[in-house]
Amino acid sequence: MRAFTLIETITTVAIVSIILVVVAESVMQMYRSQESSIEQGIQIANARAGVAQFTRDVREASYADTGAYPLAAIGTSTITFYADTDSDESVERIQYSLIGTQLVRSVTEAGVPPTYAGVPEERLISAHVRNSEDGVPLFRYYANRTEIAATSSVSLVDAVSIMPVVDIFTEHLPFNVTLLETATLRALRTP
Repeated sequence: MRAFTLIETITTVAIVSIILVVVAESVMQMYRSQESSIEQGIQIANARAGVAQFTRDVREASYADTGAYPLAAIGTSTITFYADTDSDESVERIQYSLIGTQLVRSVTEAGVPPTYAGVPEERLISAHVRNSEDGVPLFRYYANRTEIAATSSVSLVDAVSIMPVVDIFTEHLPFNVTLLETATLRALRTP
């Protein structure tokens, strides 16, 4: 009977160690990849909820308590309008803005008398919105189903679309996800 020599034993241990290190590194890489996919999924879910909130808000746009037109200001990365979003007696001023890579919703109560001079309540809608970096407008405006420039008069706008581009890990997969929703300003419809 012949036993393993010291060199054979050391060689076997070295080969098994190398195989274990490669397998362990592969497992760790898989967990890191899965973690980034889960985080991307969470951010996409937040963006979807924000888009749904925006759509509900725009559909409720109405004349302000001061008598101001439902749309106050439009732009490619910001929109300001009036809507009663909390079902109380007054109409709030709502602003959605892309600040860096954060989509923020600001709500200002009308006040008494209605001046909208109070401090707005801000809430983060979605982080990692890459529209500015990618040169893609966050908001698009329509008149009679035709896209118009964000520099157009607010009185021409009868529908608004929001299209956030979400990507938390710009350097690797999964790449950006683009959401799109269009809402019609119901208070502007003519019978």
